[in-house]
Amino acid sequence: MPSRAVVWFRRDLRVADHPALLAALDAADQVVPVFVVDRALLDGRPSGPNRRAFLHGALRALARDLEALGGRLLVLEGDPVTVIPALARQTAADAVWCSREHTPTPAAATPPSNGPCAPTAAPCSPCPAST
Repeated sequence: MPSRAVVWFRRDLRVADHPALLAALDAADQVVPVFVVDRALLDGRPSGPNRRAFLHGALRALARDLEALGGRLLVLEGDPVTVIPALARQTAADAVWCSREHTPTPAAATPPSNGPCAPTAAPCSPCPAST
């Protein structure tokens, strides 16, 4: 049975040298790339129309880059704490990969290394963020 991994794109919206994407491609036969639109952050005070327009453009570019490689970006909305585990269950993923966050925002905190992407059995594997 082929292995499957979810790659959770967060702030690092590119394909080239993306640590979590590269790790997932190396570890799994199938990769499910996803970005979660968290309304709590997007509609909050630090987010204005320019930031939303920039995010929209960056997501379009990421989707094009993934399609060029034969993938398809899923853009889901909700709280990543519930959306990512639900997607892992739905896709029967063996692992969830993401880039480590270095931010004071609690909602964007990085899951524990090799900890479960609760409430699924899929381990959540943060990779060092690249700059």
